[in-house]
Amino acid sequence: MNSLSNIQEQYQRLNLEEIRITEKLDLLMGQQCDIEAKLRNVSLLVPRLKSVKSDAKHLSGMIHFTCTLAENVSAKVRELDIAKGRVSECQKRVNDLLDLQLCREGVISAMKNEDFEKAAAHVHRFLSIDETTLKLTAGDIAQGPTVDSSLVLLHEAQAQLCKVLQQKFDEAVRDTDAASVERFFKIFPLLNMHEEGISKFGSYLAAQLKEKTQKSLRQADGESTSVRANVYFADTLTVLLESVARIIEIHQPLVETYYGPGRLLQVVEYLQPECDKQANQILVEFRRSRQLDKQIHLVSEVLSNANKALHEKCDPRILDAVLAELTLLSSRTVLYLRFLRRRVANDLEVGITEEQTRDLRMNEFEKLLQNKTGINRAVQELLGHYIMLERYFLVESVSKAVAMDTAVEGSLTSSIVDDVFFLVKKSIRRSLTSCSIDSICAVINNACTLLEEDYALVFQQQCKLGFPSGYLDLTQAYNAIQSSLQQGSIRLQPSDTEKTKANFLVTYPFRSYSTCSRCLFKL
Repeated sequence: MNSLSNIQEQYQRLNLEEIRITEKLDLLMGQQCDIEAKLRNVSLLVPRLKSVKSDAKHLSGMIHFTCTLAENVSAKVRELDIAKGRVSECQKRVNDLLDLQLCREGVISAMKNEDFEKAAAHVHRFLSIDETTLKLTAGDIAQGPTVDSSLVLLHEAQAQLCKVLQQKFDEAVRDTDAASVERFFKIFPLLNMHEEGISKFGSYLAAQLKEKTQKSLRQADGESTSVRANVYFADTLTVLLESVARIIEIHQPLVETYYGPGRLLQVVEYLQPECDKQANQILVEFRRSRQLDKQIHLVSEVLSNANKALHEKCDPRILDAVLAELTLLSSRTVLYLRFLRRRVANDLEVGITEEQTRDLRMNEFEKLLQNKTGINRAVQELLGHYIMLERYFLVESVSKAVAMDTAVEGSLTSSIVDDVFFLVKKSIRRSLTSCSIDSICAVINNACTLLEEDYALVFQQQCKLGFPSGYLDLTQAYNAIQSSLQQGSIRLQPSDTEKTKANFLVTYPFRSYSTCSRCLFKL
């Protein structure tokens, strides 16, 4: 500090610091009473803290003692559990030895009496025993030779029972003895022959399905004049599909009870190929009897050569019945496949817990349904032809309605409006019965195209003719005079003019359009 200004600055700083210290001392002096009171309270708590410390030590000792006691008790309990497990295992081995002797004696007695269910039950109990453990136990109690002989006997009984079971099952199938077939089918899982049982039973059900379908087809000629002759093949296919559905519905509980859930798909894998085969026979007979291929050929020629006159055309009246039967074939197939998918999916969901395995099995099932020779593929092919035939039916029927257009007395519109929209409604409703979204959309698109182009053209042409004035222009007058002079008199035909006026008023666009709009709203 060499200058007066520095000395003054330092002096001011010291004064400020003195002021702060003084304020802090005043604050502390003001809190003196509170601090003294707290110190007195703390001094009073010291005896209590000593008591708490003593209690805490006592509690810690008790907890430590309890923990040690619990550890000793749990160790004893674990030892008892181990001993109990060993005793249970020893009892199980002894029981297995006793059961082995009982199984041996029971199999011999049951096979003599041809009580195959009882013999299979004894073999099933024998198969559930661990042979390795059984031999060790027998060696410990010096019964090795007896056990070995029993095992050999039971293995021989198992092989003999399997052979007899297959023979008896085949005999029951040949004799068409459904009760015996079901009886022996229940025995297969007792011998761990699940796959063999499903295979034989599935083949039996497929054979029954084939026989029933062939019997239905043989009745075709005899029912050609019946009331439902027009839908005979749809009824036959319905009988086939209902037979498969009934077989599944009746025998699924049997399979689940004795073979476990998740095996319905294995039964379907035997039934569906036979169902496809019989369905294809029905569809082939349908195409032959209804001359479907000929009609498809004629319709294809008409649609591809629309501007050419053909010598032979398909009659829409005959085609009407064929189209109705086609939609019935499709709807029955869709309902059957929907039922099949639902049953198989539910069965797999219960029987298979792993989602990946379940999805794999469902993919295999879908491949089975999408087989090239399957009913699904055949019906889809028929639906492709149905769309073309329905289009032809609609075009030809509307053309005939236009040609037969007449004015109804007392009506503001001609008959064409009601006729055309009746045909369109009929065609769309028929497509709805097919239960095929693609077919429905295609028919609706064809109907819209027909209304927008062909049907609208009728009114456009009438509008171009205009409303007849009733007067003759120069050309019409000259032609009328020339014609009349040739006939020796002048004859006018006002009736033709009046008729043209009436036709124009009846088909006048505004009236027809309003009626058409109401019909479209109803559709």
